[in-house]
Amino acid sequence: AADAARRLLADAVPFVRAHAARTLVRLQHATAAADIAPLLADADWWVRQAAKEGLLAIGIDALPAVMPLLESPDRFARNGAADVLQGNGAIPQLLAPAAHDGEAAAALRQKLTHAGERNLAGGRHPSWQIAGTELEAS
Repeated sequence: AADAARRLLADAVPFVRAHAARTLVRLQHATAAADIAPLLADADWWVRQAAKEGLLAIGIDALPAVMPLLESPDRFARNGAADVLQGNGAIPQLLAPAAHDGEAAAALRQKLTHAGERNLAGGRHPSWQIAGTELEAS
């Protein structure tokens, strides 16, 4: 069943792609992230939304599949990736190691801000609190 759902992720009909993503999450949960993440760049809003919901359901295990999309040329994929990372609570986890390295923190903050244009505009987000210290936007 998972193989059939995986094949349907490329179907010509958006409704089918969206439901294939939802089905794959139910069948394989964490292992489905790599198959579903590219749908954050789908041309159809419903498919992107289904992918985002699926990746949120997978949780922090979706992180390896979502991180590369922060640099996607597709703004919907970047923003969807930022939404997933924010919704999964991954942003503090990503920023914590960078808190002691100003350049790494600035680079990661820039990547997150660019990816989540509408959510992280201004360079700040409440989840950027790390050990009582906020990484200030430049």
